[in-house]
Amino acid sequence: MHKKNYTNENIFVIAGILLVFLRELPECLFINPINFIEAEKSGEEWKVKAQLALEQVPTLNVLLLQRILEMLRSISQNHSITNVTAEQLAEIFAPCLFFSTDPNEALLISKDSQDANSFFTKLIQQKDCLNFTRLPTKSSKKKKKLFSSSRKKVDK
Repeated sequence: MHKKNYTNENIFVIAGILLVFLRELPECLFINPINFIEAEKSGEEWKVKAQLALEQVPTLNVLLLQRILEMLRSISQNHSITNVTAEQLAEIFAPCLFFSTDPNEALLISKDSQDANSFFTKLIQQKDCLNFTRLPTKSSKKKKKLFSSSRKKVDK
């Protein structure tokens, strides 16, 4: 495993910038955060229910979540240097990742904040607990093709 050298970087500045970015998003990356919190409450079946909920999340959101988790996992794995654990990261980041613009849903999320923190801690600690890979769809192939054809025009 590649270890990141955090001695020349201020983790708190990096985390602060990421938190501001996440707070500015118009909607939650998890789309339906209640589904993920309910998955956490389901005990042994949490992975199956969380995977089903993840399949409803748009691909770009999944890619961003995957990158965020990789960074947070690296920070927590190097807690002897960073002085930050997965639990602490979850407590900091979960409110920015599990929110809703709907007042009723937001109230439910706030009541279940411990479950949201617990769920996010698992995501940070267990690298392969959910399958974040996506198979390309017909629409994504079209977008890729359109992009590559417009790219050729630019290169000429």
